[in-house]
Amino acid sequence: MSQTLDVVPGILIVLALSLLTPYFYFIPRATLSSVIICAVLFMVEVGMVSTMWKSNKRDLIPALVTFFACLGFGVELGILIGIAVDISFLLYFNARPRVLVETLVSPGGSEYVLVTPSSGLLFPAVDFVREAVAAASLEGGPHHTKDLPVVVNCRHVQRVDFTAAQGIHAIVHDFVKRGRQVLFFQVCQHVVKTLSSAGNTRLVFVATEQELIVVLKGLSRESRNGHKNTKLELEDSQGQVATSADTDQVDTRF
Repeated sequence: MSQTLDVVPGILIVLALSLLTPYFYFIPRATLSSVIICAVLFMVEVGMVSTMWKSNKRDLIPALVTFFACLGFGVELGILIGIAVDISFLLYFNARPRVLVETLVSPGGSEYVLVTPSSGLLFPAVDFVREAVAAASLEGGPHHTKDLPVVVNCRHVQRVDFTAAQGIHAIVHDFVKRGRQVLFFQVCQHVVKTLSSAGNTRLVFVATEQELIVVLKGLSRESRNGHKNTKLELEDSQGQVATSADTDQVDTRF
């Protein structure tokens, strides 16, 4: 028993294909079809349908579409239709990743909004993630999270293209104009390089939880100081208004 044992059947198959193929023209198509069906009948795994139904029902859609398209339009066109349906599913889930939004309190006592995308940020998903981050900044009402920093957890983000990086810069720019801060937590080095070189907006990257606690404490301190300064300015302006009102009353009496 050696590898040369397969040489003889191989030679016979080649001779049969080269010498007998021209005579297949005279065989009815129904006969050839029955031969092909009998040859591949044992390759059909009917039990796979129940397994796919239990595992992931969504995978049955391209499988059934391909099956019925092959019956109706032919094998070549049916396979192409099935490929198109499967690609459309991939594009949809890349364009609509799941985004988890939570309002948390750090061990240092600082409250913040945590946004966690479930997958990489590619150009089909940048608008969806941008809207999710903007909605997260207003979660719970304007009085609850108006001044809270937004932390984007990038532990699942392994890929970022140029268009998505520009979208990230646009998000940060919008928040900066509103006086808000966006932090990027647990970002890979190659993702940091892509994001940093895609625009002129300054991005804040935080690698560890300790750094995050320190940065959030600093932001909370700045926010409290800003509120105090605003309160003092309001009190001063109210005092000036009251003084001017008294002066007007004195002038009116005279």
